[in-house]
Amino acid sequence: MIDIVEQCNQPESRIRFIAGHLPYGIHLYLNRPCEYITFVRHPIDQLLSMYSFIRNDAEMPLYHDIKHLSFQQFLEDPDWEGLNNNPQARMLNLTQTFGDDAVDPSIGWAPGSTFRNPYLVKQFLRGQFRFIGVTEHMPESFKMLGRLFHWPIPTTIPHENKIPRRIQREQLSSDVIALIRYRCSLDMKLYEYALQMFQERMGSR
Repeated sequence: MIDIVEQCNQPESRIRFIAGHLPYGIHLYLNRPCEYITFVRHPIDQLLSMYSFIRNDAEMPLYHDIKHLSFQQFLEDPDWEGLNNNPQARMLNLTQTFGDDAVDPSIGWAPGSTFRNPYLVKQFLRGQFRFIGVTEHMPESFKMLGRLFHWPIPTTIPHENKIPRRIQREQLSSDVIALIRYRCSLDMKLYEYALQMFQERMGSR
């Protein structure tokens, strides 16, 4: 991220858009105004996708550490708190700002944590993010995003990094689903808020 900031802050920089897995807060280091766009995914599917992606690519840095773990073991392993404990809420800086019951803000948050004030969380999302899409509604999200920024709306949306034979949500036991909901309680609420905002935007078109 340091390289990106340095490039953007160059006087001759022509960078207008940055895409990637970047945490909220990069604007604090830029010498120009910026707006955020993000997509939120259902926590169960997000964790399944991340776990499968790591185990499917031997060149991934964590491949040899995680390849021998079952999905449930991955969820329960304390060594992977940074990946299996509210990863989406942490990327948007919601855990440090609004989370409750902190264990260690630099690592993760206690399973079952809640947002102290849901109203402030929603206000933060509406105020700090120009657009929040929902992965499960990708075509509609891209149409709204295109209209908002006057970008061409693609006729087809490619599915990048598709994992063959990925574990499906329907294959999970009720105990594993309950474990995800418990460990990612903040992500579950974030997804609920994002979906509500998405539906409101759909209804106001």
